[in-house]
Amino acid sequence: MGVLKFSDGVEISFRLDSHDNVDDTIDAIRRLDIGGGNTNIALALRTARTRMFPVRPNSTTDFVIPRLLILVTDGTATAESARTLPEANLTKAAGIHIFTVRQMLLFRRCLLRLVICPIAIIA
Repeated sequence: MGVLKFSDGVEISFRLDSHDNVDDTIDAIRRLDIGGGNTNIALALRTARTRMFPVRPNSTTDFVIPRLLILVTDGTATAESARTLPEANLTKAAGIHIFTVRQMLLFRRCLLRLVICPIAIIA
């Protein structure tokens, strides 16, 4: 688990196990440099699925610990937009639950297709 920033590219900013208390984690989030660029949700989903939630052969904890992805975005997909829904489906098929949080105005219909159920959308 951790924080992954995305726009034109992705960057795993830090893993949650790199901080041992809530205050340090919040400070690390506040220090994040949030830049501009495109909104490549497909790349973010693909990277989260393969690098942050990889399937480990013979692991007994893979599906015991909930696999939650909170996607915070400020816009609709502008890069690889045709891959966004397929990547969301692959992510959900991997047992990862996607929750979306929007900043500013965002096309609600796009988010509705990404999540498991509409109740997961936080307006």
